[in-house]
Amino acid sequence: MKTNVKAHLCGCVSQRQCVEYALKARPLRRYIPKNPYQYKVWYVVNSTYFEYLMFTLILLNTICLAMQGTFYTTLL
Repeated sequence: MKTNVKAHLCGCVSQRQCVEYALKARPLRRYIPKNPYQYKVWYVVNSTYFEYLMFTLILLNTICLAMQGTFYTTLL
């Protein structure tokens, strides 16, 4: 009984098509607002600094929530 090794290693045809589609996919066009005020807000929100700020705030919030147990009450 012979098996097709190439078909076995690559998966079925639909999986192969899915991988090909994912490799050839291009990102959608980025929306850039034309209103100057909207553009300023959009620019800030899409900046790396804003991303780091949000990450830091989420991290601090997680730490504060973790401290709300008995450990937190002993510090006060």
